[in-house]
Amino acid sequence: MFIEPRFVVLVALCWITLSIAPARFRSHTLAVWGVAFYALFAPRALWLVAGLTLVAFVCVGRRTKWAGIALIVGLLAYYKRPVDLMAAGGAGIGPLADSPLVPLGLSYLALELIHYMVERSRGRIKDRSLPNLAAFVFFFPCRVAGPIKRYGDFTASVAQANGSSRDVYIGCYRILAGLFKKVVLADLLNGVAATADAATTPEVAWKAMAAYSLALYMDFSAYSDFAIGVSRVMGIRVPENFNWPYLSTNIQDFWNRWHMSLSTWVRDYVFSTVGRQLFKTPLRHRPGVIATASYFATFLVVGAWHGLASNFLVWGAYHGVLVTLFHFYKAWLPDSVAASRIYQSRVISAGGVVLTFALVTIGLVFFRMDVPHAVRTLRLMLFM
Repeated sequence: MFIEPRFVVLVALCWITLSIAPARFRSHTLAVWGVAFYALFAPRALWLVAGLTLVAFVCVGRRTKWAGIALIVGLLAYYKRPVDLMAAGGAGIGPLADSPLVPLGLSYLALELIHYMVERSRGRIKDRSLPNLAAFVFFFPCRVAGPIKRYGDFTASVAQANGSSRDVYIGCYRILAGLFKKVVLADLLNGVAATADAATTPEVAWKAMAAYSLALYMDFSAYSDFAIGVSRVMGIRVPENFNWPYLSTNIQDFWNRWHMSLSTWVRDYVFSTVGRQLFKTPLRHRPGVIATASYFATFLVVGAWHGLASNFLVWGAYHGVLVTLFHFYKAWLPDSVAASRIYQSRVISAGGVVLTFALVTIGLVFFRMDVPHAVRTLRLMLFM
């Protein structure tokens, strides 16, 4: 999509009009071009997105926000449910999110709207401008694959945008970096990853899944590069989404570097919320139990956000286990050991990077395959 001629023309027209529009009309300009984006690429979803925007604008009271959130979560669950994709022109069984019937960018839109309603109800967002909300919702560079924006940061960036030559240079550089990742690296790695489905030896299975891990990162981070780059060309800054996650030395560090806009969203609206509510119960005397419940709830939400198929839920639970175990590992590790030269050495750090990559790759078997096929592949990888 990002390299289609009509998308390039859309970006150029948006950039030109945004650069000449008076500051008070920037939000209106972005909203209009966002509507044009949906009209070109997903006309069936246009009215749904417009309707959800109005719902979010209205449902910001302490009680009404729950009705708005329930509606958005219900719609997201409906489109993430497992279906027979053959009936929808696809192949096999999978989440509806894999089919062209899903409203474009609904996964990211849902989280942004929930953020808006929650923060408005808390009084942290004072701005009550419908054009500003429409610009936030319809901002098309981030609509396809994120990153997930925050309303206050976005509106401030729009107000300060000037489309300088430096912004254009940095934006074009990020776009080219994304293009290289997607067209060269991701496509090359995907060719190797495709052998995972028919692997018959541990070596082939590990090689294919390692390639899949890297391809997923290159593919996904490429889309983030496109979105960040196009936004920067317009003088608008949006959140970074990846920070070399496969150089992480542990699983917690990995989630601080991987899909960072999602990680911070679930931290703020799931992990913190669950923990805060559980501390109001008799469990407040058992912080370890609260931490475990909070981590599991958080990563089950992450898994369900990708799809309500069982494999995504297992993948989420798997990461819940890993992060919980690491939480207790850090708590029990003696300070003298953690501060020792051996523990802080490059050898230990390198070993942590390798172990983390291996653990993430094992989990991605469930992300890529249905549960029965994933179990067969894991037996091959782990038990020869």
